[in-house]
Amino acid sequence: MCRRCPTAVSGVAAILLCSIYLVGPICQAGAMVTRSGNTVTVPSDSVIDDDMAVSGNLVRVGGRINGDLAAAGGTVVSEGSILGDLLAAGGNVTVRDTVGGSLRVVAGNAEVTSRIGRSATIFAGTILLEPGGSIVRNASLAGGEVTVLGPVGRDLTISAGQAAVGGTVGGSLTARVDRLTLLPEARVQGDLDVFGAQPPEISPEAKIIGRIRYHPVSEMAHGSLPQAPSILSRIANWAGRWLLQATGLFLLSILALTLAPRGFSGVAASLRRDVGRSALYGFAEIAAVPAAALMLMLTIVGIPVALTMLALYGAVLLLAETVIADRVGAWVLHRCFRRYAQAPASSYLRLCAGSLAVALLASLPFIGGLLQCAFLLVGSGAILAAIDDSRRRWKAGRHQAVAAKGEPHPAN
Repeated sequence: MCRRCPTAVSGVAAILLCSIYLVGPICQAGAMVTRSGNTVTVPSDSVIDDDMAVSGNLVRVGGRINGDLAAAGGTVVSEGSILGDLLAAGGNVTVRDTVGGSLRVVAGNAEVTSRIGRSATIFAGTILLEPGGSIVRNASLAGGEVTVLGPVGRDLTISAGQAAVGGTVGGSLTARVDRLTLLPEARVQGDLDVFGAQPPEISPEAKIIGRIRYHPVSEMAHGSLPQAPSILSRIANWAGRWLLQATGLFLLSILALTLAPRGFSGVAASLRRDVGRSALYGFAEIAAVPAAALMLMLTIVGIPVALTMLALYGAVLLLAETVIADRVGAWVLHRCFRRYAQAPASSYLRLCAGSLAVALLASLPFIGGLLQCAFLLVGSGAILAAIDDSRRRWKAGRHQAVAAKGEPHPAN
């Protein structure tokens, strides 16, 4: 299982590019610096006074980023200082210079050789924290093979097939592993808790200030301790939830397309024309509708209006991801299959591919919730933008009809 982790994670990272392509225009609307291409290089003398998003087959970012950096590609190398957070996805991810905020990585192979100013969350096939690297706060590392040679300021949590720790851990160390080795340089200021099939291998020179607790799998199976689920069972449960969510989204999308084909096409066209406008509408809706409904409920007369408003609000949020599925599905098919680069795919095929991709992104650990919020924001905004476009067209047609009759224009 662990040998397959890099391939599986690389596939997840590739699907992440769909999300970056979708939300890229939103970032652009918010003055974020964006760059994409086969090879993307940010020179070492560059200074970016804003957030930045880059994607490509080979991504190499130097200089200084005075904000957050989001990077995705086959190979991602961060060798410039980043004032904010770093979010990276790719086959191989290397962090060589200081990150002032937090680090979030999904990759086939991940290597950190620099200082991380806050916490780090890494999901990869192989993970290496070099002696020159450090994590100031907590670290959560999950992968097939994990090696920690640099210091972690607070708690360290590891989920892996094999793990080796040779650095200083300022808090407790919790490991759910098949095999854990504490090297001579290891220092654990708190407790050591190991869940696994065999006891940890602790060097005589290693120092553990707190208690050492080993929870063997055999004891947990007999009920003395809660059994920690295996990596295989966790992946199986995750895959089941992903497919169930994708099936539900696909069926809902088909229902929306069948009952209102013109409306569905209009919303998709609105999203395709201007993603930034859809995001703006979505933000206004999510911020204003609950507050307005709450104010209306303060009066007896306003309660029915508030309930109607909330019902429509829920319907819009329910349908939001169907529009995103159509957009993402069209992009995936266009990029992955040559035949669809010449002629567009059918609506049902787009929705099927998009539902799988959107559900996969939403089920990713650590960042799935944020991506799903972005989908709801943009999708619901696209629905409102399409309604507003329809209203404007109706008003323009009405004015034209009145002008044709030679009558004054009605009041707006």
